[in-house]
Amino acid sequence: MSRWVALALVFCAGLVAVSPAFAHPGGHGVVVGESLHLFVRPETGERLPGTLLFVADGQARIEDVAGRVHVWPLASMDRADRAFAEDFRARVERLNGVRLRVPAPLPTPPAVWLMLAAALTGLLIVTRTRMRSTLIRVPCMLIAIALPLACGGSTASPTTPTDTTTTNTTTPTTPTSSTAFTFPQATFFTSFSSHVKTRQDSTNLYVESDGLADNLLMVGIKSWQQQVPLPQPYTGTNAYTIPLTARLSDTPISARTALFNGAIALAANGIPIFNALNNRGEDSFLIGELDDFGGHCGRADDYHYHAAPLFLSTTVGATRPIGVALDGFPIYGSVEPDGSAVRALDTFNGHADTATVYHYHGTKTYPYINGGMKGVVTVVSDHVDPQPVLQPVRPAGTPLNGATITGFASTGANAWRLQYQVTGQTYRIDYSISGNRYTFVFTDPSGATRTETYTR
Repeated sequence: MSRWVALALVFCAGLVAVSPAFAHPGGHGVVVGESLHLFVRPETGERLPGTLLFVADGQARIEDVAGRVHVWPLASMDRADRAFAEDFRARVERLNGVRLRVPAPLPTPPAVWLMLAAALTGLLIVTRTRMRSTLIRVPCMLIAIALPLACGGSTASPTTPTDTTTTNTTTPTTPTSSTAFTFPQATFFTSFSSHVKTRQDSTNLYVESDGLADNLLMVGIKSWQQQVPLPQPYTGTNAYTIPLTARLSDTPISARTALFNGAIALAANGIPIFNALNNRGEDSFLIGELDDFGGHCGRADDYHYHAAPLFLSTTVGATRPIGVALDGFPIYGSVEPDGSAVRALDTFNGHADTATVYHYHGTKTYPYINGGMKGVVTVVSDHVDPQPVLQPVRPAGTPLNGATITGFASTGANAWRLQYQVTGQTYRIDYSISGNRYTFVFTDPSGATRTETYTR
């Protein structure tokens, strides 16, 4: 056997010893077609388009469209994504005929010694050969020297793969629970300063209002419990409380399964925002309980929203918050704070912006507003605490089947008229407040009236 054949064999042996060899469908990088999949990111729930690179040892490695590589435990992945990954793994194993394992970082220390041995052997053969031509000797020596370098020069021991994201200077990292955020929350309400007041101490912002909005209330409701909007005493110690410093929670609270009592946010016009699901767990918007602006009245005749008051952006500005969640994080409308289109949102309808600052968005689809409390809050009796106390002035109403609210207007100082229809006939309620006296006059289609009076 010639010395050159021996050198080739040693060279190949080194490559075999240190190189993992297995095939997988698709390739590295984003490929439009079968290899591109829309994953649900386990940490945030946001959608992440990417390519599945390999699945082994209970882990999946995904490369996203920006070239970042993510390693996720299969157990943490969305059920559909996990099934997709398991199918991928099965196809790869059938293709290779072996069960795949996560490849260790290359090269390992024994591999380094093997490559060095191959290089030294090559040098020995080259220097002893009778072929003295520089044209032959120089390339052979370069190959022998470059072999270890081409295979990698690190001798570090392999580390356990972790769920990390390779980022660059233009991509924000996900903020953690140890990160505190302070926002100019008082400025969120300045567009409505005529009837929304704020004050603060060293820890909290307090927001005062009468709970009545400037928009046309109640019109459009098709599922009505005969409640009407009354002013609420959200003042003094009964004001809404918002922490000045917001901090992400290690155990966020989803509005899908909790927070059915009380508000979870406050709109820029001082109106509370409740869970998108009513206290029966139904989507208030889908069942016709909400007016054309996303609100209705509760059992204490308290007006509040269950859907995002996106219309407020026309008053506060498209890039300004339309409200703030009770954990202290702002709620923006249909664009990002920099005016760009809204990026992918997590299950709480939020994400971090380019400065790694977390915030929520209002949307036209569920959960409409903040989908729970991503930040740290105290919960008592299924509501964020503290909350203003509501004091009803009359018994709660009952559902009025077939009723549709068609009109609402102010008829004077502390006086209003609500109009509704049932089977094509028009009814109305005229009500007013004088001191602590509340008077309700009900008029039916024939013009007949009845009066109810209550004292707070």
